[in-house]
Amino acid sequence: MNSNEKKYDLTDFAAWWGAAIATLLAATQLYSFVFSGVQISIDITSNRDLMYGEIQIPNVVLVEVSNNGSEACTIKNLGYQIKNSEGEIIQDKLHISSGVYNPLPHKLEPGSYWLGYLPQTPELESYIKTGNAYVSLFCSDSKKPYTQKITVTHNKSSKKDAQKARASS
Repeated sequence: MNSNEKKYDLTDFAAWWGAAIATLLAATQLYSFVFSGVQISIDITSNRDLMYGEIQIPNVVLVEVSNNGSEACTIKNLGYQIKNSEGEIIQDKLHISSGVYNPLPHKLEPGSYWLGYLPQTPELESYIKTGNAYVSLFCSDSKKPYTQKITVTHNKSSKKDAQKARASS
Protein backbone atom coordinates (compact mmCIF):
# COMPACT_ATOMS: atom_id res chain seq x y z
CA MET A 1 0.00 0.00 0.00
CA ASN A 2 1.27 3.44 -0.91
CA SER A 3 2.04 5.70 2.07
CA ASN A 4 0.03 8.61 0.51
CA GLU A 5 -3.20 6.60 0.38
CA LYS A 6 -5.56 7.16 3.29
CA LYS A 7 -7.51 4.26 4.61
CA TYR A 8 -11.04 5.15 5.68
CA ASP A 9 -12.31 3.55 8.82
CA LEU A 10 -15.62 3.49 10.67
CA THR A 11 -15.06 6.83 12.45
CA ASP A 12 -14.56 8.65 9.15
CA PHE A 13 -17.78 7.14 7.84
CA ALA A 14 -19.63 8.16 11.02
CA ALA A 15 -18.30 11.73 10.76
CA TRP A 16 -19.45 12.07 7.14
CA TRP A 17 -22.82 10.53 7.99
CA GLY A 18 -23.30 12.94 10.92
CA ALA A 19 -22.36 15.93 8.77
CA ALA A 20 -24.86 14.90 6.09
CA ILE A 21 -27.68 14.46 8.63
CA ALA A 22 -26.88 17.81 10.29
CA THR A 23 -26.93 19.57 6.90
CA LEU A 24 -30.29 17.98 6.05
CA LEU A 25 -31.78 19.05 9.40
CA ALA A 26 -30.45 22.60 9.00
CA ALA A 27 -31.98 22.81 5.50
CA THR A 28 -35.33 21.56 6.86
CA GLN A 29 -35.28 24.17 9.64
CA LEU A 30 -34.40 26.92 7.16
CA TYR A 31 -37.23 25.85 4.83
CA SER A 32 -39.78 25.82 7.66
CA PHE A 33 -38.58 29.24 8.87
CA VAL A 34 -38.87 30.80 5.41
CA PHE A 35 -42.26 29.28 4.59
CA SER A 36 -43.88 29.43 8.04
CA GLY A 37 -46.49 31.95 9.06
CA VAL A 38 -49.67 33.04 7.37
CA GLN A 39 -50.10 32.28 3.66
CA ILE A 40 -53.30 33.78 2.30
CA SER A 41 -54.92 32.62 -0.93
CA ILE A 42 -57.89 34.50 -2.42
CA ASP A 43 -60.35 33.07 -4.98
CA ILE A 44 -62.79 35.56 -6.51
CA THR A 45 -65.95 34.94 -8.54
CA SER A 46 -67.95 37.88 -9.84
CA ASN A 47 -71.56 37.99 -11.15
CA ARG A 48 -72.91 35.59 -8.51
CA ASP A 49 -76.35 35.31 -6.98
CA LEU A 50 -75.77 34.16 -3.43
CA MET A 51 -78.24 31.78 -1.77
CA TYR A 52 -78.12 31.87 2.03
CA GLY A 53 -80.87 29.63 3.32
CA GLU A 54 -84.05 31.12 1.91
CA ILE A 55 -82.42 34.51 1.40
CA GLN A 56 -81.10 35.36 -2.06
CA ILE A 57 -78.53 38.15 -2.43
CA PRO A 58 -78.33 39.09 -6.11
CA ASN A 59 -75.24 40.13 -8.06
CA VAL A 60 -72.29 39.84 -5.67
CA VAL A 61 -68.54 39.31 -5.91
CA LEU A 62 -67.89 36.13 -3.94
CA VAL A 63 -64.53 36.03 -2.11
CA GLU A 64 -63.11 32.79 -0.69
CA VAL A 65 -60.06 33.26 1.54
CA SER A 66 -57.85 30.30 2.49
CA ASN A 67 -54.99 30.16 4.99
CA ASN A 68 -52.40 27.72 3.63
CA GLY A 69 -49.79 28.69 6.20
CA SER A 70 -48.83 27.38 9.60
CA GLU A 71 -50.18 30.21 11.78
CA ALA A 72 -53.63 31.69 12.34
CA CYS A 73 -54.62 35.26 11.45
CA THR A 74 -57.73 37.38 11.88
CA ILE A 75 -59.58 38.75 8.87
CA LYS A 76 -60.46 42.27 9.92
CA ASN A 77 -62.20 43.70 6.88
CA LEU A 78 -63.01 43.21 3.21
CA GLY A 79 -63.33 45.88 0.56
CA TYR A 80 -62.29 46.84 -2.91
CA GLN A 81 -59.90 49.23 -4.58
CA ILE A 82 -60.11 50.95 -7.93
CA LYS A 83 -56.70 51.50 -9.54
CA ASN A 84 -55.74 53.53 -12.58
CA SER A 85 -53.63 52.15 -15.43
CA GLU A 86 -50.41 53.01 -13.52
CA GLY A 87 -51.56 50.93 -10.53
CA GLU A 88 -52.25 53.91 -8.27
CA ILE A 89 -55.29 53.64 -6.00
CA ILE A 90 -57.96 56.15 -7.01
CA GLN A 91 -60.78 54.77 -4.84
CA ASP A 92 -60.69 52.61 -1.70
CA LYS A 93 -63.94 51.26 -0.20
CA LEU A 94 -64.55 48.96 2.74
CA HIS A 95 -67.53 46.68 3.09
CA ILE A 96 -68.27 46.03 6.76
CA SER A 97 -69.28 42.54 8.03
CA SER A 98 -69.49 40.80 4.68
CA GLY A 99 -69.10 37.23 5.85
CA VAL A 100 -71.52 34.75 4.35
CA TYR A 101 -71.53 32.38 7.34
CA ASN A 102 -69.09 34.09 9.72
CA PRO A 103 -69.15 37.87 10.26
CA LEU A 104 -65.98 39.90 10.59
CA PRO A 105 -63.64 39.90 12.40
CA HIS A 106 -63.00 36.20 11.83
CA LYS A 107 -60.08 34.09 13.05
CA LEU A 108 -58.73 32.07 10.13
CA GLU A 109 -56.91 28.97 11.36
CA PRO A 110 -54.28 27.16 9.24
CA GLY A 111 -55.94 24.97 6.62
CA SER A 112 -59.33 26.70 6.92
CA TYR A 113 -61.26 29.09 4.71
CA TRP A 114 -63.70 31.98 5.00
CA LEU A 115 -66.37 33.01 2.51
CA GLY A 116 -67.35 36.65 2.06
CA TYR A 117 -68.93 38.85 -0.55
CA LEU A 118 -69.04 42.38 -1.93
CA PRO A 119 -72.18 43.87 -3.50
CA GLN A 120 -71.52 44.20 -7.23
CA THR A 121 -72.87 47.68 -7.88
CA PRO A 122 -73.10 49.03 -11.45
CA GLU A 123 -70.10 51.28 -10.67
CA LEU A 124 -67.98 48.33 -9.45
CA GLU A 125 -69.11 46.24 -12.42
CA SER A 126 -67.88 48.89 -14.87
CA TYR A 127 -64.45 48.89 -13.19
CA ILE A 128 -64.35 45.07 -13.24
CA LYS A 129 -64.96 45.14 -17.01
CA THR A 130 -62.08 47.58 -17.53
CA GLY A 131 -59.76 45.52 -15.30
CA ASN A 132 -59.28 48.22 -12.66
CA ALA A 133 -61.08 46.61 -9.69
CA TYR A 134 -59.24 44.74 -6.92
CA VAL A 135 -60.45 42.97 -3.77
CA SER A 136 -58.65 44.27 -0.68
CA LEU A 137 -58.51 41.98 2.35
CA PHE A 138 -57.26 43.32 5.68
CA CYS A 139 -55.73 40.75 8.06
CA SER A 140 -54.03 40.96 11.44
CA ASP A 141 -50.67 39.72 10.13
CA SER A 142 -50.00 42.71 7.85
CA LYS A 143 -50.50 46.47 7.83
CA LYS A 144 -51.09 46.42 4.07
CA PRO A 145 -54.12 44.67 2.57
CA TYR A 146 -53.88 41.56 0.43
CA THR A 147 -55.15 42.55 -3.01
CA GLN A 148 -56.25 40.56 -6.02
CA LYS A 149 -57.75 41.64 -9.33
CA ILE A 150 -61.46 40.96 -9.86
CA THR A 151 -62.09 39.41 -13.27
CA VAL A 152 -65.35 38.96 -15.15
CA THR A 153 -66.96 35.56 -14.62
CA HIS A 154 -70.32 34.41 -15.92
CA ASN A 155 -71.73 31.80 -13.59
CA LYS A 156 -74.89 33.05 -11.96
CA SER A 157 -76.44 30.50 -9.66
CA SER A 158 -80.09 29.75 -9.48
CA LYS A 159 -82.42 28.42 -6.81
CA LYS A 160 -82.40 25.04 -8.60
CA ASP A 161 -78.59 24.88 -8.38
CA ALA A 162 -78.72 25.62 -4.66
CA GLN A 163 -81.37 22.94 -4.09
CA LYS A 164 -79.32 20.39 -6.08
CA ALA A 165 -76.25 21.19 -4.00
CA ARG A 166 -78.21 20.78 -0.75
CA ALA A 167 -79.72 17.48 -1.91
CA SER A 168 -76.33 16.02 -2.88
CA SER A 169 -74.66 16.90 0.44
